[in-house]
Amino acid sequence: MRLYLDSCVLIYALDGAEQLRRHTLQQLEDYANADWVISDLVRMECLVGPLRAGDQIGQLAFRSFFADCTVVPLHPEVMERAAVLRASTRLQTADAIHLAAAVHWGCDALLTNDRAFQLFQAPIEVLRLEPDQSLNPQT
Repeated sequence: MRLYLDSCVLIYALDGAEQLRRHTLQQLEDYANADWVISDLVRMECLVGPLRAGDQIGQLAFRSFFADCTVVPLHPEVMERAAVLRASTRLQTADAIHLAAAVHWGCDALLTNDRAFQLFQAPIEVLRLEPDQSLNPQT
């Protein structure tokens, strides 16, 4: 399985609050045998926080994680597909680019926590992180 990882998943896993980080890493274990795919946009979005904070360890953690992923470029064809998705859905620009990259590079699914993907039928399977009930207890 080729699984495209949305930026939010990696940010939760590597830079989130402790409980969110543990919860996300546990869920990533379910996909440990997948070929994890990210784009150059994922790399950029993930590095902004650590770069802004001057966090060398955070930058190293992300770059180390990237080394275990297939990194795909954002060719003009990807951007054209993203424009079509952006025009035909309510996706924001970055989300349209992520989905377009996943489709273009032959991913079977996209793993995200973004609810915008629930508003339309995506061309590939969209998997959402399962909520951690201890973070949002139902009363």
